[in-house]
Amino acid sequence: MKKVIPMFLFILFFGFMYSEEESELERYRRMQRDEIQQWRQERDAELDAYRERVERDRREWQEYVNSVRTVWGEYTNTTPTLWADYGKDLRTLSVVDFENNKVEVAAVIETDDPEEAERLLKQKFNDLLNEKEEGTGNKFMEGQIAFEKAREENERRIRELQEQHTRRQAELLDRVREQNRQLEAQRLELEKKAEAEQRERERNRILEEKRRTEQKQAEIAKKEREERRKLEEERRKQEEKLVKTVDTSNSAQFIEKAVRENVQKEVIIGEDGRARTKFSITLEMAPNAIQRRAEQYMDLIVEYSNKYDLDVSIVLALIQTESAFNPRAYSRRPDGTPMAIGLMQIIPSQAGRDAHKALYGTDRIVETEYLFDPVNNMKMGTWYLRFLYRWWDRYENRSFGRTSSRVKNEYLAIASYNQGMGTILNNAYRVHNLIDKSDEETFRILTTEPKIPLEGRNYLLKIEERKHIYRKN
Repeated sequence: MKKVIPMFLFILFFGFMYSEEESELERYRRMQRDEIQQWRQERDAELDAYRERVERDRREWQEYVNSVRTVWGEYTNTTPTLWADYGKDLRTLSVVDFENNKVEVAAVIETDDPEEAERLLKQKFNDLLNEKEEGTGNKFMEGQIAFEKAREENERRIRELQEQHTRRQAELLDRVREQNRQLEAQRLELEKKAEAEQRERERNRILEEKRRTEQKQAEIAKKEREERRKLEEERRKQEEKLVKTVDTSNSAQFIEKAVRENVQKEVIIGEDGRARTKFSITLEMAPNAIQRRAEQYMDLIVEYSNKYDLDVSIVLALIQTESAFNPRAYSRRPDGTPMAIGLMQIIPSQAGRDAHKALYGTDRIVETEYLFDPVNNMKMGTWYLRFLYRWWDRYENRSFGRTSSRVKNEYLAIASYNQGMGTILNNAYRVHNLIDKSDEETFRILTTEPKIPLEGRNYLLKIEERKHIYRKN
């Protein structure tokens, strides 16, 4: 009996401890379940809020379109490469066609009153020239409209000047990259020495050399920016001798001249059945307008291209194809559902959400204004392009234990940027077993395969063509 009691107490104690351990385990599991449930609730709430915003925006857009058509009889929609603004009272219109270098300013009035039309046109011109870019506050239409149409000889000289300027920038960029490569190699070597060195004094000396190397890199980057600014200023001065453009210093004179000499008049019928008089002016943008817009973003493009190991010429070609460097680029579905936003045409619920989670660690669908800011847009767009490169590398490694060439990887990433990975994977990659195809054959398939929408096929063709132009220049 004496032996039984200690054994009983031991079993009782062990059972108690075991039940305590199980209780702790259950509490941990419950905490995990609660955290997962909370994350799902937050994710669903974020999606629901976004869907509500999208639906509200779509309804408001449809109401706005109907209001415009009531007065004008038609509606000019904003697209990635065309920006249209009807003003607050829907009596005026400005249309900037960034792809075709055209600007139209128009006013509609109830009667044929030239004085009222002139007042409205002047006001609309002023509004257009003072439009500011989100985030930076830059007046993005300054220097974009030609004060007077360039002569053919001047246009030729401007093109030559642009090519010369771009070549000098490319040479500068190559030189800076080589210097940075050399300094980076030195920095890495110094890091290895620092790791291997045991004596504190020697280690500190090496780290000080590393610090000086990094300082040199920063100085080179600063010098590069300064040289680029000087090149840009020199180009602008040379171009001003050939073609004068409109800015704040001469806008009043230009508006007076344009309204006096270039107004066209027609009668339009609104959807309310009423006749109105439309006064409009159509103007040419400067021959180098797209170059000027690209130059505004060169520092950002170089910075984020280098950060994500992207070819600057590809990023330039992609932005030109997506938006023609239009800071107000915006796209909608035919029913008005908002889609892609800004220079690199980021969809908030897709690439925007993925980028925000990767860059900031939070699952968030960003607002439209956030993506109109060129810094945010460029940061997210370049991250997403780099993500696509890596996605295809990972997919091939998992599926085949090897990866394609960098050239093929580039084609797949660019095509996916426009069409999505699923479309390219299911309609081209698997169908044609692209892992075993050459670079040339892969490009041919991605630009001719009927299962890929025409927009996607043409997209890769445009990027490839423009990429080589940027590299050549």
